[in-house]
Amino acid sequence: MNRESKPASNHRVLLFGGLIIALGLGWLVHGPVLSALARHALPWVAERSGYTATLGAVRARLFEPIRLTGVALTRPGGTQLQASEVDLDWSRWGEWEWSPSTWIRRVEVRGLSGQVAPAVAAPEATESTTATGPAPAPAFPRIVEVKDGNLSFAGHGWQIDLRGLDLLLDAGATGALRIREAQARAGQLEKKFTDLSGVTAWRDGVAYFADLSLDENVVIDALTLVLAGPSAITLEARAGGGYVYADISGAGADTKAAVNALNLSLAGVAEFAGLEGDMEGAIDLAKLTFNGDPGQPLSSQMSLRLEAK
Repeated sequence: MNRESKPASNHRVLLFGGLIIALGLGWLVHGPVLSALARHALPWVAERSGYTATLGAVRARLFEPIRLTGVALTRPGGTQLQASEVDLDWSRWGEWEWSPSTWIRRVEVRGLSGQVAPAVAAPEATESTTATGPAPAPAFPRIVEVKDGNLSFAGHGWQIDLRGLDLLLDAGATGALRIREAQARAGQLEKKFTDLSGVTAWRDGVAYFADLSLDENVVIDALTLVLAGPSAITLEARAGGGYVYADISGAGADTKAAVNALNLSLAGVAEFAGLEGDMEGAIDLAKLTFNGDPGQPLSSQMSLRLEAK
Protein backbone atom coordinates (compact mmCIF):
# COMPACT_ATOMS: atom_id res chain seq x y z
CA MET A 1 0.00 0.00 0.00
CA ASN A 2 2.93 2.31 0.70
CA ARG A 3 4.21 1.66 -2.80
CA GLU A 4 0.86 2.70 -4.36
CA SER A 5 0.59 5.93 -2.32
CA LYS A 6 4.15 7.08 -3.03
CA PRO A 7 3.51 8.11 -6.70
CA ALA A 8 0.36 9.97 -5.62
CA SER A 9 2.30 11.75 -2.89
CA ASN A 10 5.01 12.74 -5.36
CA HIS A 11 2.33 14.00 -7.74
CA ARG A 12 0.90 16.25 -5.03
CA VAL A 13 4.36 17.57 -4.17
CA LEU A 14 5.07 18.35 -7.83
CA LEU A 15 1.66 20.02 -8.21
CA PHE A 16 2.17 22.12 -5.09
CA GLY A 17 5.70 23.06 -6.16
CA GLY A 18 4.52 24.02 -9.62
CA LEU A 19 1.78 26.19 -8.14
CA ILE A 20 4.30 27.97 -5.89
CA ILE A 21 6.60 28.58 -8.86
CA ALA A 22 3.71 29.89 -10.99
CA LEU A 23 2.58 32.25 -8.25
CA GLY A 24 6.13 33.48 -7.78
CA LEU A 25 6.58 34.11 -11.48
CA GLY A 26 3.19 35.82 -11.61
CA TRP A 27 4.17 38.10 -8.75
CA LEU A 28 7.46 38.95 -10.44
CA VAL A 29 5.84 39.90 -13.77
CA HIS A 30 2.57 41.42 -12.55
CA GLY A 31 4.17 44.83 -11.98
CA PRO A 32 5.42 45.31 -15.55
CA VAL A 33 2.16 43.88 -16.93
CA LEU A 34 -0.01 46.23 -14.84
CA SER A 35 2.27 49.16 -15.72
CA ALA A 36 1.88 48.42 -19.43
CA LEU A 37 -1.90 48.17 -19.07
CA ALA A 38 -2.01 51.47 -17.15
CA ARG A 39 0.15 53.19 -19.76
CA HIS A 40 -2.37 52.29 -22.46
CA ALA A 41 -5.58 52.66 -20.42
CA LEU A 42 -5.00 56.03 -18.71
CA PRO A 43 -4.65 58.11 -21.92
CA TRP A 44 -7.91 56.50 -23.10
CA VAL A 45 -9.65 57.47 -19.86
CA ALA A 46 -8.29 61.04 -20.17
CA GLU A 47 -9.56 61.24 -23.75
CA ARG A 48 -13.08 60.45 -22.54
CA SER A 49 -12.87 63.58 -20.37
CA GLY A 50 -11.72 65.75 -23.28
CA TYR A 51 -7.96 65.71 -22.59
CA THR A 52 -4.87 64.29 -24.26
CA ALA A 53 -2.45 62.65 -21.80
CA THR A 54 1.22 61.81 -22.16
CA LEU A 55 3.03 59.83 -19.47
CA GLY A 56 6.72 59.60 -18.61
CA ALA A 57 7.18 56.61 -16.30
CA VAL A 58 4.44 54.33 -14.92
CA ARG A 59 4.77 52.05 -11.88
CA ALA A 60 1.83 49.82 -10.98
CA ARG A 61 1.62 46.94 -8.49
CA LEU A 62 -1.20 45.16 -6.73
CA PHE A 63 -2.34 46.70 -3.43
CA GLU A 64 -0.33 49.89 -4.15
CA PRO A 65 -1.24 53.19 -5.82
CA ILE A 66 -0.25 53.65 -9.46
CA ARG A 67 2.69 56.09 -9.56
CA LEU A 68 2.98 58.31 -12.66
CA THR A 69 5.88 60.67 -13.29
CA GLY A 70 6.31 63.30 -16.00
CA VAL A 71 2.56 63.66 -16.68
CA ALA A 72 1.24 66.17 -19.23
CA LEU A 73 -2.41 66.98 -20.03
CA THR A 74 -3.60 69.14 -22.92
CA ARG A 75 -7.04 70.18 -24.11
CA PRO A 76 -8.14 72.08 -27.24
CA GLY A 77 -8.39 75.76 -26.42
CA GLY A 78 -4.98 76.20 -24.81
CA THR A 79 -5.05 74.15 -21.59
CA GLN A 80 -1.61 72.70 -20.84
CA LEU A 81 -0.87 71.06 -17.49
CA GLN A 82 2.23 69.30 -16.18
CA ALA A 83 2.81 67.33 -12.98
CA SER A 84 6.01 65.84 -11.64
CA GLU A 85 4.21 63.01 -9.80
CA VAL A 86 0.65 61.65 -9.74
CA ASP A 87 -0.59 58.83 -7.49
CA LEU A 88 -3.78 56.96 -8.43
CA ASP A 89 -5.46 54.91 -5.70
CA TRP A 90 -7.64 52.01 -6.78
CA SER A 91 -11.27 52.02 -5.69
CA ARG A 92 -12.25 49.86 -2.75
CA TRP A 93 -14.11 46.56 -3.06
CA GLY A 94 -17.78 47.25 -3.71
CA GLU A 95 -17.11 50.56 -5.50
CA TRP A 96 -16.13 48.98 -8.82
CA GLU A 97 -18.54 49.13 -11.77
CA TRP A 98 -18.16 48.75 -15.53
CA SER A 99 -17.60 52.49 -15.94
CA PRO A 100 -13.89 53.48 -15.81
CA SER A 101 -14.88 56.47 -13.67
CA THR A 102 -15.32 54.04 -10.74
CA TRP A 103 -11.93 52.34 -11.05
CA ILE A 104 -9.80 55.12 -9.53
CA ARG A 105 -10.90 56.42 -6.13
CA ARG A 106 -8.29 59.09 -5.41
CA VAL A 107 -5.81 61.17 -7.40
CA GLU A 108 -2.96 62.99 -5.63
CA VAL A 109 -0.98 65.48 -7.73
CA ARG A 110 2.40 66.94 -6.80
CA GLY A 111 4.39 69.53 -8.70
CA LEU A 112 1.40 70.75 -10.74
CA SER A 113 1.94 73.68 -13.08
CA GLY A 114 0.59 75.08 -16.34
CA GLN A 115 -2.33 77.03 -17.74
CA VAL A 116 -6.06 76.36 -17.88
CA ALA A 117 -7.88 78.01 -20.79
CA PRO A 118 -11.53 77.85 -21.87
CA ALA A 119 -12.30 74.65 -23.74
CA VAL A 120 -13.38 74.95 -27.34
CA ALA A 121 -17.00 74.30 -28.17
CA ALA A 122 -17.88 70.68 -28.75
CA PRO A 123 -18.21 69.75 -32.43
CA GLU A 124 -21.65 69.12 -33.81
CA ALA A 125 -22.78 65.53 -33.90
CA THR A 126 -22.31 63.75 -37.23
CA GLU A 127 -24.09 60.76 -38.72
CA SER A 128 -21.23 58.47 -37.69
CA THR A 129 -21.29 59.65 -34.08
CA THR A 130 -25.06 59.56 -33.74
CA ALA A 131 -25.16 56.05 -35.17
CA THR A 132 -23.04 54.77 -32.30
CA GLY A 133 -25.17 56.50 -29.69
CA PRO A 134 -24.24 59.18 -27.14
CA ALA A 135 -20.67 59.51 -25.97
CA PRO A 136 -19.85 57.76 -22.68
CA ALA A 137 -19.71 59.86 -19.53
CA PRO A 138 -16.33 61.43 -18.67
CA ALA A 139 -14.24 59.62 -16.09
CA PHE A 140 -13.37 61.53 -12.91
CA PRO A 141 -12.11 60.19 -9.57
CA ARG A 142 -14.08 60.61 -6.35
CA ILE A 143 -11.22 62.49 -4.65
CA VAL A 144 -8.72 64.92 -6.17
CA GLU A 145 -5.88 66.42 -4.13
CA VAL A 146 -3.31 68.96 -5.35
CA LYS A 147 -0.31 69.88 -3.22
CA ASP A 148 1.68 73.10 -3.73
CA GLY A 149 0.58 73.74 -7.31
CA ASN A 150 1.21 76.77 -9.52
CA LEU A 151 -1.57 77.40 -12.04
CA SER A 152 -2.72 80.12 -14.41
CA PHE A 153 -6.29 80.58 -15.63
CA ALA A 154 -6.54 82.68 -18.79
CA GLY A 155 -9.20 84.00 -21.13
CA HIS A 156 -9.54 86.82 -23.61
CA GLY A 157 -8.27 89.94 -21.84
CA TRP A 158 -7.84 88.42 -18.38
CA GLN A 159 -5.56 86.10 -16.42
CA ILE A 160 -5.40 84.73 -12.87
CA ASP A 161 -2.13 83.31 -11.51
CA LEU A 162 -2.18 81.07 -8.44
CA ARG A 163 0.93 80.19 -6.43
CA GLY A 164 1.14 77.71 -3.56
CA LEU A 165 -2.18 76.04 -4.39
CA ASP A 166 -3.41 73.31 -2.01
CA LEU A 167 -6.72 71.82 -3.10
CA LEU A 168 -8.90 68.95 -1.89
CA LEU A 169 -12.00 67.97 -3.88
CA ASP A 170 -14.04 65.14 -2.37
CA ALA A 171 -17.31 63.80 -3.78
CA GLY A 172 -18.26 62.42 -0.37
CA ALA A 173 -17.17 65.18 2.03
CA THR A 174 -16.32 68.87 2.30
CA GLY A 175 -12.87 69.75 0.97
CA ALA A 176 -10.62 72.78 1.30
CA LEU A 177 -8.84 75.35 -0.85
CA ARG A 178 -5.74 77.30 0.19
CA ILE A 179 -3.78 79.73 -2.00
CA ARG A 180 -0.58 81.32 -0.80
CA GLU A 181 -0.63 84.06 -3.45
CA ALA A 182 -2.94 85.03 -6.30
CA GLN A 183 -2.62 87.74 -8.92
CA ALA A 184 -5.48 88.82 -11.21
CA ARG A 185 -5.15 90.93 -14.34
CA ALA A 186 -7.92 92.31 -16.55
CA GLY A 187 -6.87 94.87 -19.14
CA GLN A 188 -4.83 97.51 -17.33
CA LEU A 189 -6.13 96.54 -13.89
CA GLU A 190 -4.05 94.30 -11.64
CA LYS A 191 -4.77 93.00 -8.13
CA LYS A 192 -2.75 90.81 -5.76
CA PHE A 193 -4.14 88.60 -2.97
CA THR A 194 -2.43 86.54 -0.28
CA ASP A 195 -3.41 83.72 2.08
CA LEU A 196 -6.78 82.86 0.53
CA SER A 197 -8.89 79.96 1.79
CA GLY A 198 -12.31 78.46 1.21
CA VAL A 199 -14.34 75.24 1.26
CA THR A 200 -14.93 72.93 -1.71
CA ALA A 201 -17.18 70.19 -3.05
CA TRP A 202 -16.87 67.94 -6.10
CA ARG A 203 -19.17 65.83 -8.27
CA ASP A 204 -19.00 64.45 -11.82
CA GLY A 205 -16.31 66.83 -13.04
CA VAL A 206 -17.84 69.96 -11.48
CA ALA A 207 -15.91 71.80 -8.73
CA TYR A 208 -17.76 73.93 -6.17
CA PHE A 209 -16.13 76.63 -4.00
CA ALA A 210 -17.62 78.73 -1.19
CA ASP A 211 -16.68 81.20 1.57
CA LEU A 212 -13.66 82.53 -0.34
CA SER A 213 -12.82 85.96 1.12
CA LEU A 214 -10.70 88.16 -1.19
CA ASP A 215 -10.65 91.09 1.24
CA GLU A 216 -12.91 92.74 3.81
CA ASN A 217 -15.35 94.02 1.17
CA VAL A 218 -15.36 91.15 -1.37
CA VAL A 219 -16.43 87.60 -0.50
CA ILE A 220 -17.19 84.84 -3.00
CA ASP A 221 -20.19 83.01 -1.58
CA ALA A 222 -20.37 80.40 -4.37
CA LEU A 223 -18.23 79.60 -7.39
CA THR A 224 -18.85 76.68 -9.74
CA LEU A 225 -16.37 75.47 -12.39
CA VAL A 226 -17.35 72.85 -14.97
CA LEU A 227 -14.21 70.90 -15.90
CA ALA A 228 -15.85 68.35 -18.20
CA GLY A 229 -16.71 69.40 -21.74
CA PRO A 230 -17.24 73.07 -22.69
CA SER A 231 -16.30 75.50 -19.94
CA ALA A 232 -18.93 77.00 -17.65
CA ILE A 233 -18.60 79.28 -14.63
CA THR A 234 -21.20 80.58 -12.21
CA LEU A 235 -20.44 83.12 -9.49
CA GLU A 236 -22.26 84.62 -6.52
CA ALA A 237 -20.37 87.24 -4.52
CA ARG A 238 -20.77 90.13 -2.10
CA ALA A 239 -18.83 93.20 -3.19
CA GLY A 240 -18.91 96.92 -2.40
CA GLY A 241 -21.88 96.54 -0.07
CA GLY A 242 -23.92 94.81 -2.80
CA TYR A 243 -24.17 91.58 -4.73
CA VAL A 244 -22.76 90.24 -8.00
CA TYR A 245 -24.08 87.27 -9.99
CA ALA A 246 -22.38 85.90 -13.11
CA ASP A 247 -23.01 82.99 -15.46
CA ILE A 248 -20.52 82.33 -18.26
CA SER A 249 -20.50 79.32 -20.58
CA GLY A 250 -19.13 78.17 -23.90
CA ALA A 251 -16.02 79.34 -25.72
CA GLY A 252 -15.09 81.23 -28.85
CA ALA A 253 -18.08 82.28 -30.96
CA ASP A 254 -20.37 80.24 -28.68
CA THR A 255 -19.55 82.23 -25.53
CA LYS A 256 -22.57 83.33 -23.51
CA ALA A 257 -22.38 85.54 -20.44
CA ALA A 258 -24.83 87.20 -18.07
CA VAL A 259 -23.66 89.45 -15.23
CA ASN A 260 -25.98 91.13 -12.72
CA ALA A 261 -24.96 93.56 -9.97
CA LEU A 262 -27.13 95.06 -7.22
CA ASN A 263 -26.46 97.94 -4.82
CA LEU A 264 -22.75 98.34 -5.53
CA SER A 265 -20.89 101.20 -3.86
CA LEU A 266 -18.68 102.96 -6.40
CA ALA A 267 -16.24 103.91 -3.65
CA GLY A 268 -15.94 100.27 -2.59
CA VAL A 269 -15.48 99.09 -6.18
CA ALA A 270 -12.79 101.72 -6.82
CA GLU A 271 -10.93 100.78 -3.64
CA PHE A 272 -10.96 97.08 -4.52
CA ALA A 273 -9.77 97.76 -8.08
CA GLY A 274 -7.03 100.09 -6.87
CA LEU A 275 -8.34 103.10 -8.81
CA GLU A 276 -7.06 106.48 -7.70
CA GLY A 277 -9.32 109.42 -6.92
CA ASP A 278 -12.55 109.81 -4.99
CA MET A 279 -15.68 108.13 -6.31
CA GLU A 280 -19.17 108.59 -4.93
CA GLY A 281 -22.55 107.11 -5.65
CA ALA A 282 -23.93 103.61 -6.06
CA ILE A 283 -25.07 101.28 -8.79
CA ASP A 284 -28.60 100.19 -7.94
CA LEU A 285 -28.82 97.75 -10.82
CA ALA A 286 -26.52 96.64 -13.65
CA LYS A 287 -27.31 93.91 -16.16
CA LEU A 288 -24.90 92.81 -18.87
CA THR A 289 -25.58 90.07 -21.39
CA PHE A 290 -23.16 88.92 -24.06
CA ASN A 291 -23.44 86.39 -26.86
CA GLY A 292 -20.58 85.87 -29.30
CA ASP A 293 -16.79 85.81 -29.52
CA PRO A 294 -15.01 87.86 -26.79
CA GLY A 295 -12.19 88.39 -29.27
CA GLN A 296 -14.60 90.14 -31.66
CA PRO A 297 -16.95 92.16 -29.44
CA LEU A 298 -18.17 94.41 -32.28
CA SER A 299 -19.47 91.35 -34.13
CA SER A 300 -21.24 89.97 -31.05
CA GLN A 301 -24.57 90.65 -29.40
CA MET A 302 -24.37 92.69 -26.20
CA SER A 303 -26.83 94.57 -24.03
CA LEU A 304 -26.33 96.71 -20.91
CA ARG A 305 -28.85 98.10 -18.47
CA LEU A 306 -27.63 100.47 -15.78
CA GLU A 307 -29.42 102.25 -12.92
CA ALA A 308 -27.25 104.43 -10.70
CA LYS A 309 -27.42 107.38 -8.38
